[in-house]
Amino acid sequence: MQLVPIIAPLIEKAVPYLLLGLAGLLGLWRLYRKGKTDQKAAQAAEEAKARAVADKVDIEVGALPADKVRQELKTWDPKQ
Repeated sequence: MQLVPIIAPLIEKAVPYLLLGLAGLLGLWRLYRKGKTDQKAAQAAEEAKARAVADKVDIEVGALPADKVRQELKTWDPKQ
């Protein structure tokens, strides 16, 4: 008994469903990658904002005289 006459029609009927399944998986993969890219872009924007604030603080601290900076640092409590 040969299996080719039995399997060939089954494969012919299954091919469209296999292609649809593959297309669905590809679509899900593209959505996953787009979400990951968007998340990285949002994180980069947040880091840029944080860096801008940190730079502003560094500039303001650098503008203070050294003895005033020392006094400010003495008042800071590391447990807060």
